[in-house]
Amino acid sequence: MKKITKLFLLAAIMLIWGSMANAVNTECEGTSTATSTPAQGTFTTGYNYTFSTSGTDVTVTFELLDAKDGVVAYLWTENPTFAEVAMTLVSGTTKKFTKTFTRQTLGATFKTSCKFAFAGGMAVTSQYSYTVGNTCTTGPADSNPPTMGTATVEGSPTYNSVNLLLTATDDITSPVISYVANDATNGVSNKALTTDASGYVTVTGLTASTSYNLTIKAKDAAGNISANSALVSFNTAAIPVPTTSAITPTTPSTQVISIFSNAYTG
Repeated sequence: MKKITKLFLLAAIMLIWGSMANAVNTECEGTSTATSTPAQGTFTTGYNYTFSTSGTDVTVTFELLDAKDGVVAYLWTENPTFAEVAMTLVSGTTKKFTKTFTRQTLGATFKTSCKFAFAGGMAVTSQYSYTVGNTCTTGPADSNPPTMGTATVEGSPTYNSVNLLLTATDDITSPVISYVANDATNGVSNKALTTDASGYVTVTGLTASTSYNLTIKAKDAAGNISANSALVSFNTAAIPVPTTSAITPTTPSTQVISIFSNAYTG
């Protein structure tokens, strides 16, 4: 009877511990032993997982906790089609791997699982769905808009594009990740501009030989748009005229049916 009681208490403790462990799991991080399917291996101690967003880049990290040798890791993504991507071993570790995916869409669902391959077999984690931009922080939502800085033209505009350098500031929780441009005179309405890490962006789809006056506002990761704006003005170039003459055809006229030509009789 005592043995049965001890077994019951041990099971209860394990159940409570498991519930506590699962309770701290979030969309951004956690620890689990869940697998994709039983046919794709099992976990004993389990694994840690983390998801984070910086700007529009998503970084995924998986760490195997099981005692295994020769571990390598691959992400199985479905965004929207299946792909297997090798992960990079984190420096100073033996079973922790990471991978960053650039230019993701804020608010979109990023789906992935991790395949750990090791000496003697493999195991695939459960698939996790992460919302791009989610920080899993508690407290009130960010309602502070960013402050737009400057907008300057870099180099000379082409006939259909221009390079801009944009700056803005915002609070730490929701960094500026994009900009919105408008020019009602030329039909530009809430055009989204996403810069690189240095603040540069190439605006395409412009009309040749046109004077633009773009009003640009900053947008943070929470979707707040700055109250102030920056104005940048420029003229696109004319469509370039070819400077090299076309080659003179050499095909015999008996082999050509011409509709209009300077080289053959139409």
